[in-house]
Amino acid sequence: MRGTNLAERCRTLAERTYRDNISNCKTTIVACWDLDGVLADERSLLPHAREILEGFDREKWVHVITTASPSEHAYPLIRDIDDIISGVFTETASGYGKDYRAVREQFPGSDILVVGDNAYDVPSDGLDYMFIYGTNLHSIASMARNLAFIGAGNIHIGFDELKAASKKGFENSPLYIPAIFGEVKGVKTVIVE
Repeated sequence: MRGTNLAERCRTLAERTYRDNISNCKTTIVACWDLDGVLADERSLLPHAREILEGFDREKWVHVITTASPSEHAYPLIRDIDDIISGVFTETASGYGKDYRAVREQFPGSDILVVGDNAYDVPSDGLDYMFIYGTNLHSIASMARNLAFIGAGNIHIGFDELKAASKKGFENSPLYIPAIFGEVKGVKTVIVE
């Protein structure tokens, strides 16, 4: 690694450690991606959406689409990624928030990570979830990986550790992503730019 700067060496070490940690993790992480505003605009899949989803370890990460939209809107948008999506849950709106119980039933025992660009994407069914709020797909994916990396495969532990570190200030870390950590309706929430 001669000739590389310290940040690049730290990032390489962090990625290698993440792969080692995640390979030892026995829990699958199910990422519930909102469609409109996160993976797609109103007419098409966002650039790099496929590459970003493929960048997650398929052994430990499962990707599903959760959208309040009807299936006739969702399916044409995801045709380019349907081979890496393990499920599509449409019309999930449930009052103020979305109902993710069907995802939990299909993937019992998994950590559920919900990704959305709207307060209405927050889980409304009172189960144990993690929520990332944002519209920048690269920032969202980086935060999701950091949650798993810092928590050695457990996104809830990763959240607690990153929240504590954010209070101490770790802006010089190669893992730093500007974010706000808190809770929305009892759900651990990370807001990224």
